Amino acid sequence: MHVRETADAINRDAAEWVVRVDRACDDPAIAAELAAWLAGDTRRQGAYLRAQAMWRHLDDVDEDVSETRRVPARRWIMTLGGGLAAAAMAGVFWLGGDGSRAYTTALGERTRTELTDGSVMVLNTASLSHVRMTPSRRLVDMERGEAWFHVAKDRSRPFVVSAGPIRVEAVGTAFAVRRRNGATDVTVTSGTVRAWSEATPTRFISLRAGHRVRLQDATGASNAAIRSDGVGQALAWSRGEIVLDGMTLAEAAAEFNRYNRHQVTVEESLANRRLVGWFQANDPESFARSAATMVGGHTEQDEATTRIVK
Repeated sequence: MHVRETADAINRDAAEWVVRVDRACDDPAIAAELAAWLAGDTRRQGAYLRAQAMWRHLDDVDEDVSETRRVPARRWIMTLGGGLAAAAMAGVFWLGGDGSRAYTTALGERTRTELTDGSVMVLNTASLSHVRMTPSRRLVDMERGEAWFHVAKDRSRPFVVSAGPIRVEAVGTAFAVRRRNGATDVTVTSGTVRAWSEATPTRFISLRAGHRVRLQDATGASNAAIRSDGVGQALAWSRGEIVLDGMTLAEAAAEFNRYNRHQVTVEESLANRRLVGWFQANDPESFARSAATMVGGHTEQDEATTRIVK
């Protein structure tokens, strides 16, 4: 019995075909194989065209990156679905006593790094991670902040991300991890991951592409609610954006404060008002003005702070 391919599998194959065609330099044999693959499913043509468009976009991004810090963006094309817009490349790293390597980002900075196993790690603002490769495991400790990973396939060495007591394990997968106070958000963009808390190690949760979850440190997978909505919003940071989808004004201000030295504060009487909207992460003043209008308030501003008040 023929098993119908999933859309996720078609997208992955399409990305691989774009890479093969780019490297083949008009090899007629590769062109014939591609034509046969495209003919095998009506959905493949659209997936291939989307992959081509993303390939060209990431090629343009690479042109903006200095030669000394360049990482080939095309190696991880299509893994974020919508792609990753121009990320900074100035990650700082050093070697620890256990052979680990630490990567960090400054406030408002994003970096992408290819790890020694071929996996890609993209760090969001004000993040710190320690990476250690062993013969049996690939280990990442997210000390703070947020990262997205495109994991190179190696079934003999699981890829495990630690965020406080939370553990996320994957092989050949793409997913994001955000460390919060007392909890960790996990968002899967490709493949499947397994997540649990060291506090309750016998209970774990499996997440597949297009799903996300928040795991509390104390309870882990127990009573964790898997969501199939909001994945695009959760990864908007990869495009330099913040999407407000029912956040309270206080939560939204805190989100902008993650990215900017210019901070936004909210009068307590307005803190629980809920907002929707799309904003550039590096423009807190525009957010504050728009949010104030939405909640019937106004802004007061000095050099370091914008206040939203009644």
